[in-house]
Amino acid sequence: KQYADSLAQITGLIVAITDKDQFIAVAGPARKDLITKGISHELEDAINERESILAAKDDKNYIRIMNEDDSEYTCQVISPIISEGDAIGSVILLSKDAKVKFGEMETKLAGTAAVFLGRQMEQ
Repeated sequence: KQYADSLAQITGLIVAITDKDQFIAVAGPARKDLITKGISHELEDAINERESILAAKDDKNYIRIMNEDDSEYTCQVISPIISEGDAIGSVILLSKDAKVKFGEMETKLAGTAAVFLGRQMEQ
């Protein structure tokens, strides 16, 4: 939770951390919309396939992140968390601002956070 809060403060984005079933930590304005909600089958598949995703809402690789309506999010970066060789969850950066476009910086930030959290879980 503290890690998600720090990332949200630094970036101004919505930061979510999931396990393979639900959102376990959320920081930013969407906290109440996401926390403890179940993740979508598409997100579960991306985690299991160890797939990183960078997409805007209109891109073909954009996925739903939860089973409920999540259409207010305009950009997403998803990076799987790997611990002891197993995919155990994901780090997700989101924006609701249509003017925001994610790129390499957000992708690397989510990837670094996922690696950090994976190593923390190994200890």
